[in-house]
Amino acid sequence: MDTEKKPKSFLASLFHRGALIQTGIFVILAIVIFYGICIPIRINENGMDPAYRSGQLNFCWRPRFWFSDLHRFQVVIIKVPGRRQMLIRRIVGLPNEVVDIRKGGVYINNLLLDEPYLEHPCEWDARPTKVPRDGIFVIGDNRDVPSDKAMFGQVSKDCVIGAPLW
Repeated sequence: MDTEKKPKSFLASLFHRGALIQTGIFVILAIVIFYGICIPIRINENGMDPAYRSGQLNFCWRPRFWFSDLHRFQVVIIKVPGRRQMLIRRIVGLPNEVVDIRKGGVYINNLLLDEPYLEHPCEWDARPTKVPRDGIFVIGDNRDVPSDKAMFGQVSKDCVIGAPLW
């Protein structure tokens, strides 16, 4: 019995190196896609109950707004400056509109906004706010929480980093 190892052919070693290079390229592309285009997020607050619950895992789809404008009622993921976590909120106010929260409803330029997705109206009021030209007004769907916990208000469009994948 011959126990001597046969040397690998030049072609076999090239194939082996090529497979390693292909695997390396695949891993790098997967990391770039996973963290650059589709970011995993864990929801850590109940501001969008019942649609998005605390503890739920979702993904932030970053290309959603690369080539389209933001619209009223879209659910977005925002990164608020000075805060570590990202928030999921619904857009209710657009640039140059006056948003007023009173009597359990959201008013845009003094017209009550129809929000069929809400389970309960809010039980608090907020002063009218004019949304700046480069901003939007966001609020959570869970309006049962007190206003200081609802995390609502105007944010720059630059704070929107994407939309939930589902």
